Amino acid sequence: MANSTNVGNKKALLIAVRRVANVKGLRPLPHADEDVESLRCLLIDKFNYPEANVVLMKHDEKLPEYLWPSRKNILKQITKMVTNASANDCFFFYYSGHGSQVTCKHHTETDGMDEVIYAYTGLLYY
Repeated sequence: MANSTNVGNKKALLIAVRRVANVKGLRPLPHADEDVESLRCLLIDKFNYPEANVVLMKHDEKLPEYLWPSRKNILKQITKMVTNASANDCFFFYYSGHGSQVTCKHHTETDGMDEVIYAYTGLLYY
């Protein structure tokens, strides 16, 4: 059991995908951006996450492109979050957007399906 006085870094990655390009039948999720903004405030104000350690990704012209939730950017931010991880670090991952299922190619799922999420540019394959 971890020593409660030896708390590591708290890091969070919050992703909002309001609209998915190039996929028919997926309706926009009008509150996805609001969800991550509210959660960001909660983590910082109530759970003492350092503001610099809470990364918010959404497709917004006001944000730099590396924070737009494309497949490449999401994978880069996940890697960045866990790089140099220590035993007592705490990681929080949140995704507000559409998901789906695809055939499991490695035969490890009892239902034969893997769960996937959508980047704003389309399906985020594993």
